[in-house]
Amino acid sequence: GLTSCQWSHVAVAFDDVVYEARLGGVSTTSLEKFKKRGKHHIVDIELPDELAAEEYAKSRIGGKYDFLGIFALWFNRDWENSEKDYCSEYFADIAKAGGLSLFRDGLKGISPRDVWVLPL
Repeated sequence: GLTSCQWSHVAVAFDDVVYEARLGGVSTTSLEKFKKRGKHHIVDIELPDELAAEEYAKSRIGGKYDFLGIFALWFNRDWENSEKDYCSEYFADIAKAGGLSLFRDGLKGISPRDVWVLPL
C-alpha cells in the first residue's frame, strides 16, 4: 500500500482525547471511540513541553485535510501546505511543538511508516 507498512493512520492522544487529521479535516474524538475503529498500537512519548504540544494540536482543529500532501508521498514530491494537515504530518508537527523534533527539516513528506519505524 501507500504507507509500505501495516499502518495507514497516525493520531495523537492527550489523556482521553485523540487529535487526528482525517478525510473530513482535523478533529478530535475520544480514545474509547478511536480504539473501537480497529487495529491500533499506542506508544507513550515523552515530550519536553506537553502543554505546548496539546495547544498546537488544539489550534489546528477544524483545519482542512491535506489531500495533495498525501499524493506527494506517492510521487516523492513536496506539496507542503501549511494551512492543511494529513495524519503523520500532524503528528510530527505536534511533537515538534512540544519540543521533540523527530524528523529532519526539509523532508518532502512523512508517512505513517516513517512514524512506525521511529525508535520510540
